[in-house]
Amino acid sequence: MEFLILGPLEVRAHGRRLLVGGPRQRALLAVLLLHANRVVARERLLEELGREESSETASHALTNQVSRLRKVLGEGRLLTQAPGYRLRVDPGELDCDRFEALLDAGRIARDPQLAATRLLEAEALWRGRALADVELDGHARIALERLEELRLCAVEERVEAELSLDRHDQLVAELDALAREHPLRERLRAQQMVALYRAGRQQEALAVYHDTRAQLVGQLGLEPGPRLRELEGAILRQDPALAPTRRVQRGPPHRRRRRGPRAVLLAVLGLVVAAAFAAIPGGTRGPGAGIAPGVVLLDPADGRVVGHVDSLRKPADIVFGDGRFWVLNLTPASFVAIDPRRGRVVRQFAAPVEDIGYWAVSRDRLWVGDGLGPTVVEVDSRTGRVVRRLRVSTDPHDTELTTVIGVAYGSLWVSRPRHDLILRIDPASGRVVHRFRGLSDVWGGATADGAVWVSSKAGLSRIDAASNTVTATAALPQPLFVAAVGGGFAWVANELRGEAYKVDQQGRVVATYVTGEGAHNVSFSASAAWVTNQDVGTVTRIDATTGAQRNLATHHTVSSAFAAAGRVLVVVDHRRSFVEALDALKGDVARLVVPIYSFDWPDPALARQPIALQAEQATLAGLLNYPDAPAPAGLRLQPEIAATMPALTADRRTYTFTIRPGYRFSPPSGQPVTAESFRSSIEHALSPALGDRAPGRRVLGDVLGARAYIAGRAPHIRGLHVHGATLRITLTRPSPDFLKRLSLPYFAPLAAGVANVAGGTPDHPPPAAGPYYAAEFINGEYMLLKRNPYYRGPRPHALDAIVLREGIDAARAIQRVRDGTFDGVTLADPLLAPAGADTPAVLPETRFMAFNARRGAFASARTRRAAAYALSRSGLAAVWDLIPSSSLVPPGIATSRPVTLSAPPHPLPSATAVMAVTPGCATCRRSYELARTALAGVGITLRRRTAGISAVRRRPHAFDLLLTSVALEYPDAATFLTRMLTVAIPSAWQPASTRAAVRRLRRLQGPARDAAAVDVAARLAEHDAPVAALGHPAMGQRFSARLSCRISPRFGVDLVAMCLR
Repeated sequence: MEFLILGPLEVRAHGRRLLVGGPRQRALLAVLLLHANRVVARERLLEELGREESSETASHALTNQVSRLRKVLGEGRLLTQAPGYRLRVDPGELDCDRFEALLDAGRIARDPQLAATRLLEAEALWRGRALADVELDGHARIALERLEELRLCAVEERVEAELSLDRHDQLVAELDALAREHPLRERLRAQQMVALYRAGRQQEALAVYHDTRAQLVGQLGLEPGPRLRELEGAILRQDPALAPTRRVQRGPPHRRRRRGPRAVLLAVLGLVVAAAFAAIPGGTRGPGAGIAPGVVLLDPADGRVVGHVDSLRKPADIVFGDGRFWVLNLTPASFVAIDPRRGRVVRQFAAPVEDIGYWAVSRDRLWVGDGLGPTVVEVDSRTGRVVRRLRVSTDPHDTELTTVIGVAYGSLWVSRPRHDLILRIDPASGRVVHRFRGLSDVWGGATADGAVWVSSKAGLSRIDAASNTVTATAALPQPLFVAAVGGGFAWVANELRGEAYKVDQQGRVVATYVTGEGAHNVSFSASAAWVTNQDVGTVTRIDATTGAQRNLATHHTVSSAFAAAGRVLVVVDHRRSFVEALDALKGDVARLVVPIYSFDWPDPALARQPIALQAEQATLAGLLNYPDAPAPAGLRLQPEIAATMPALTADRRTYTFTIRPGYRFSPPSGQPVTAESFRSSIEHALSPALGDRAPGRRVLGDVLGARAYIAGRAPHIRGLHVHGATLRITLTRPSPDFLKRLSLPYFAPLAAGVANVAGGTPDHPPPAAGPYYAAEFINGEYMLLKRNPYYRGPRPHALDAIVLREGIDAARAIQRVRDGTFDGVTLADPLLAPAGADTPAVLPETRFMAFNARRGAFASARTRRAAAYALSRSGLAAVWDLIPSSSLVPPGIATSRPVTLSAPPHPLPSATAVMAVTPGCATCRRSYELARTALAGVGITLRRRTAGISAVRRRPHAFDLLLTSVALEYPDAATFLTRMLTVAIPSAWQPASTRAAVRRLRRLQGPARDAAAVDVAARLAEHDAPVAALGHPAMGQRFSARLSCRISPRFGVDLVAMCLR
């Protein structure tokens, strides 16, 4: 169980949130947690909760609340102990305990990198103001103030560590925001002065001192302390002791920080950008014109800069409400209000949730969707105070995200994207007044002219607010971003195509505009639509009447733009625009187009997409690895960083590896790879901080002590031991596929200092030890792999760089391969249907029909073989976009011999069978129709019963046929078959002969086991037929003539083996 008080109060059990109750019950739990494992007297509780001791009613209410809280927390948690109650909290369960332990570890660490890592982990535990949603009185307020003070101390300690690592450039903006919030905190002010001085901004550093002194004298009547005074003198005399410890490499001129007075800066920017705006008609970009990074306020008439905010560390999305622009700042997570006239920050407060869904502002309220659960948070936008947390689901196990569409027509409009549901809610009562079903994957929308416009998988839909009906839908290519409304039309963009669409009230697309790669955010103001083209670094103005387009070029990545109140607010990143940066790469560079959001989780411990696994095979090195060779050689493990295959004890539970010297991590690390690197990586992959989404905890849960570590009951995994260059791993029981599991990229070595934080390593993959490394990464845009200069291993690495470009649709990608600007494309798209493309990337998965062989129509092996033959010719593979195959094991798992199915030589007796069809699945219903037609040809009448896999498991005797699939991340045919026949389907369905074959596989080891599994798979497909394979999913591929040395052992083309002609 986890108790979280460093932010809104939460209790989690097994990764799921528990419903604690109303405000009073939450306040009771909060007080008990602030005194965890200590007795709190009833009188003290009544005082802290704001009730009079003498009140019999209050005392009775407290007793009831304690009783209810016990039901939520379970037995043995909330104990009655004179003169009150004690809440039992085990070590590691309370986030503030973990925070203080990490703070102490950071403070005593001698290595600044280790200190910064531990302190960053400590800060990551905070999700907002401590107990932000609970009202407390008395001594509890003092305890909360202590926690807030410790939080600031952690920030100061971490900043100190990062300054010693010469990260002053990255700290300037953060320290500016912290100093605004805490202007009298002298240590922060001193750190700000040092960062500015080292960044070459001496004048600004001295200005900080004078501002601090003025505030101290004016508010407290005090002079600055000795440290600040000495620091001012050191800056004035340019003391060498203030210099960085090593030379900081500066970026190119257009990336340098801005210097000089603000007025001069704005005047220069205004001239440059106005000239750029005027000089760029249509879709062209003006060479040399640009705009400085930051949050920039523009005059829409001429593109002149009228305001500039550079204090936000990581600004992202923008909305407009309550007369202000509101910017979501990601680091630290906060909402920032900007005055549209002056371009200044007028308000900033912490985000009320850990993971922010879409959000909206209406009058003095900000409504935020929770990305981790069914909650909308109402915030007073004047103060940042949480007014209410509105739960929009009655399911206590619901943890799917919630997004806010908008506030209009007296209602709050909310989407549950994963539930295909839009809710219209009365904001006063919180009551749902209408549910709109069937609009799938809606994230946000726009409101105007009596309607709500939302982007979904169906297209752009208009919801009439008066009748609560969907009156029109424009079928547009996916994906669509959040719409805007203006000029009597709806406007929406598609980033893959670089287009914006104008849609009328009847859902007709009346115009299409090519604005530029990465087109996404659209807003409307003053008779014009404004489109953000992130990848090419432009903002496009489209005249709503004439359709004339004008572009503002920044030559940087444009994260977001929003037009309102006679101004345009633009978030300009410090990075060069993606297209320009990638076009400028020199040397032997392979450029490939891959599916968008292939790298949603940059941490190898969390990445599971096929393209991400391809990239990791190129960047990571393991104890053991698969050679860069075609199958079957490419599916056999061999030592990589391990000097030899491991020694194994007689009980087959303990493996001992010796680490080969000479391997080093990629830049910026350069550290040697050691046995400790592997121990750290395994503990990182199984860390409780990564949560349930980490596959490592499922894959290596049989390491001795792993379960206790995953549950947070142990600081390390007991079965991992390091001694010098030796790593010893002990299992709870022997396992024939352990080495294959260990070789997954989740457990590749990690450089020292990688933090165990929720969501994994933030923003960028960590340093790697393989032939290539991720030099640059922007989620949803591209990953740039460069040759690892420290790699001395034997694997090929002929290319200088590999670009994995996301966000381009199939038609444009194919054209770029044809014209030679790109070298390959891998996408799941009809234009690249596997049959019409180059060798497809077949995924390690099989979709199949399972037969209930223990009763009814399929009790006979002869009937099952006839059914398998009929189903193989039914067209089911095409419905699921599969490569048709009767082989149970896909090629990425093992090299199988061809399977031959034969038509039944004699007619079969007629029979009736029941097929389970997943509810709400249109493809499943289509599959049932095809199966019914195919089986009718062999005398079987098929009937349908709506049921999911859980219902089939509960009542296996009630069903005869089940359509399902099985996948495996590593090549092991025996494990694959075992999962197919004992996990993916009810084990009670297996015929006795199949059961015996699976048991025999479990007794084998090594190559004999692999060979037997391939033989068993073929025999089962052709004879026992407990299941009928339909095929394997795949992605289509197309390559240019100049891309050579292509092999595809697993997951698609081997990036390491590639070369250019």
